[in-house]
Amino acid sequence: MTKLPETLTLEALSATPWHVENHNPYVRGWQDWQSFTVRDAHNHCLAIVGDVDRATAPFNFQNASIMAEAAALLIALRRCKEIAEDGSRPYSARNELIRDHVTPILCRMELLLKYCPQTRQEEKR
Repeated sequence: MTKLPETLTLEALSATPWHVENHNPYVRGWQDWQSFTVRDAHNHCLAIVGDVDRATAPFNFQNASIMAEAAALLIALRRCKEIAEDGSRPYSARNELIRDHVTPILCRMELLLKYCPQTRQEEKR
């Protein structure tokens, strides 16, 4: 088993933002089984999603999209921690700044969870 570093630094992350690309539109010949890659800003493949099990096929794009948000989420959470610990700002100002950092990513994640399976099915029609 690979030992993970104690802390993940932003320098250790691949170039952001990450994005999703269609890897294989017909895995093993199945028209309803697609796989996707998660790629960094230099177009390096970080992960292939959905190439092994057909059972997850309806959610492969959704799962890859959520993985692609991981770097942005880590950056936003670290910024929120800095803001929360900044005693020079009033409490209400800190809460507003935290909300401003978290809300966009949370909205993207909620949209992915809510709409991606429908969207993928509609694209096939």
